[in-house]
Amino acid sequence: MNELSYPVYIRFPDELGNRISYGDNHPERQAFYAKLETAKRKGFSLGRVDFATQLVDDEVNPSKEYPETAFRYLGLEGIQPNTGKAVYEFKMGKDIHSVSKRLHLGDIVFSGLRPYLNKCHIVDVQESLGSTELFVMVPDEDKVIPGFLLRYLLSDMVLQQTKWILTGSSYPRLDNEDFKGLTLVLPTKANQKVILAKILPLEKQIADKEAEAKQLTEEASMIILEELGLPMPAEEARTYFFKAGGEPTSLWFSVPSTELEDRLHYLFYHPKYSYLNKLNKKYKTCLLGSACRELVCMGEQVKEDENGTEVLLKTVNLKNDYIDFENATAISKETFEANTSAQAHKGDILLAATGYGSMGKVDIYERETPALIDGQISILRLNDDYDPYFITYLLRSHFGQLQIEKWWIGSSGQIHLPPGDIEKFVTVSCESLSRDEQGQIAGRITQKISKAHELGAEATARREEVNRVFEQLVLGTDIA
Repeated sequence: MNELSYPVYIRFPDELGNRISYGDNHPERQAFYAKLETAKRKGFSLGRVDFATQLVDDEVNPSKEYPETAFRYLGLEGIQPNTGKAVYEFKMGKDIHSVSKRLHLGDIVFSGLRPYLNKCHIVDVQESLGSTELFVMVPDEDKVIPGFLLRYLLSDMVLQQTKWILTGSSYPRLDNEDFKGLTLVLPTKANQKVILAKILPLEKQIADKEAEAKQLTEEASMIILEELGLPMPAEEARTYFFKAGGEPTSLWFSVPSTELEDRLHYLFYHPKYSYLNKLNKKYKTCLLGSACRELVCMGEQVKEDENGTEVLLKTVNLKNDYIDFENATAISKETFEANTSAQAHKGDILLAATGYGSMGKVDIYERETPALIDGQISILRLNDDYDPYFITYLLRSHFGQLQIEKWWIGSSGQIHLPPGDIEKFVTVSCESLSRDEQGQIAGRITQKISKAHELGAEATARREEVNRVFEQLVLGTDIA
């Protein structure tokens, strides 16, 4: 007899609660409740999420109510899994095309979509907006320290409760009532402080390792300019309008009429673009379009399909270091096959070409099987004379980002980089640097990035260990 490929378990009638479902009665979920007995014996109290916090749903429709107002926006993609850290985007109200939740300093947010990704964060800006997929809590600080609650919500003690009671397949979500009913172990505030005092130094070690990885990544970004003999400008010169949404300081400059081209926009003639001329003095250059075997093209705006079997990549999936397939959107096979020109293949370069904060991210598609690309991303398919990693690193560098700064168009948050203008970017010609030479430079960069990834993996492993220590402390290990 063949073994069953799925788990089988038995529950007797007197073991069933109010909910008769496979997940609610799963042994792993029940194992968590067995652990609670240890905490009870230590005298720790138990409570629901809605006992220790107030859940709020203060919603607004920014595109209709505040179209010309700039907001800090927190999407699910901006919250790092497992860490509690987050990055807010700068967005105009008109560019937020759905209802959003108001967020206030000190609120705690928890992702109800795919909660197993452990996305939780204490809001650290005064006023912002967030995705409606976030549960927003105001902690009752008489009962729980916010930092303790954050770490609890990121722990396996919550994961073991949530992973078996989700609804939906491609987009598994946690029901509002189920979230409210999650069990919290609540030591006294004095013991919460003791637990945090033990955990924070361990987290500092993780932060140091992550900082080292970040430093290596930044060093890697400098290598290509060093190899090409291009000086790196001062840090203040490495700020870009298309990322910040404005100039860091006021400035003025003049351009002779004889030097004006077909674009009358001050950013197109900014003095900082003189840096781009340095490459021409050292190498034979060419336009990026001539390095491609096909015209640069945009992806397609297509309908998502929760039950689809194919992958759709959006700008949020481009991490400027790797492509996040885990959180990619699903589409139907029919949609995928109907848009062959928007499919990415192994070796293609993907460039985020729309929106403040997103524009300028560059990644290489490395999978053997193709994926469909969203309409806010451009696809670059190089000819055999150019190494895609070399071109990717060049586009990520100051030299590449400066060209994005020069060529984007639009205003009021609707900024865009047309494919035809991407083809006007300047790069080193293969006549000056052969593909092998390009590959050697790219290889040195990849080596340093790989070391950064190793440190990141070590930090992740250490974080998992710290989470186990936290759980042991919360569930009753001696914390004296």
